Amino acid sequence: HHGVPHGIACSFSLPMVMRAVAGCDPACDASLRRIFGADLAAGAARLEAFLRELGISPDATDHGIAARDWARLVDDALAGDRGRNFIGRREALLAEMAA
Repeated sequence: HHGVPHGIACSFSLPMVMRAVAGCDPACDASLRRIFGADLAAGAARLEAFLRELGISPDATDHGIAARDWARLVDDALAGDRGRNFIGRREALLAEMAA
């Protein structure tokens, strides 16, 4: 919808999603810790740094997505089949965009 390739959209938003789901499910946290280490916040920060090294900004506004559109995009995503399986909280994703 914003001209962002699917793979870029999935990757730039991953640190936001990771922070939004941390602490929501012990099994998910354990899996994330196996990949990113014990400190999931630090893991999300390292992932952001890695994306920046690849030239991918983790900031949605850098991809043409205005903050005012973020809530609608999150709601649309959560309303879909995959979104209904999301273990995080809508408010956490919205807060990530505002941060």
